[in-house]
Amino acid sequence: MTKQAATHPTATDPSRVYIPVVLFLLLLLPVIVAANVFVLIRLGFNMFTLAGLVIVTPTIFGVWGRAFMKVNDMIESRQRKYEYLICADDYVEAPQPIQTKMRKIFESAESLRDNRAHRDGMFGDLDIDRVLYSASEQAVNAATLNVAKRKLQSVPGSVDEDGLRRARAGLHKIGRQLDQVEAELSRAATAANSLSTKIIAAEKACEQAAKDSEATVRRDQKRADAHRLLDNAVMQTRSTSRIDTGGIGDHVESVAAGYDDATKITDKVLDPGSTEPAKQPPSFLESAWRPFRAAINWATKP
Repeated sequence: MTKQAATHPTATDPSRVYIPVVLFLLLLLPVIVAANVFVLIRLGFNMFTLAGLVIVTPTIFGVWGRAFMKVNDMIESRQRKYEYLICADDYVEAPQPIQTKMRKIFESAESLRDNRAHRDGMFGDLDIDRVLYSASEQAVNAATLNVAKRKLQSVPGSVDEDGLRRARAGLHKIGRQLDQVEAELSRAATAANSLSTKIIAAEKACEQAAKDSEATVRRDQKRADAHRLLDNAVMQTRSTSRIDTGGIGDHVESVAAGYDDATKITDKVLDPGSTEPAKQPPSFLESAWRPFRAAINWATKP
């Protein structure tokens, strides 16, 4: 939830008198920690020391925390006393519509401040603090008018119509002014959000374009590398002489054929009663010599 607190845009902070106290409390914190460490080292690491620290340390830190909160309350009280700070509690007696307008004003102001374009300084100094402080002053005046109005209405006897009329007129005037402020800040926040959305979209588009460009460069580089490798391979293929197999296939086939012929002749000699029609086979010596001749030819081939 947005904290409805407005500070005076030009006045000096009256709570500066508490700066030494705040510094003392901040410096006291490491002293407390160092004291606990010193006690632990001095007395030794044992169950009694740990038990004492467990009991004493939370108490010390609790006292320190309450003191720090008390100083913060004193700072805020002094700021509100000298009207340097105006909080929602200062106009809690204002009519509910006024309080609703103030809540919307602070929400729009916070949205504008947290906006990307505003953080980047694109709008310059919008002087939002002055607008919020002026609106808060009007809300305080509305609270005062509303209290006076209720008191007039509670007075027994005749009703002070003139006083009530002036109170209502004052509240109506303040309401119109706050409506204008709320509408102006809301319009500014909407425009700033729209601009920030466009800025973020443009940045994302640039990032995507850069990524696409890098991907295109990498793809072109890979294609160029592939073409270079292909060209080198083609040139190597063209410059390589024909591979001489040395007639390995012919030699193996000749040996295999000679073996088949020798086997057939051997079978014919061992089985003379075969009814197969006689063929005019090569002589035994020729068949036996064929594989050896092929081997000699292959071995002596240049």
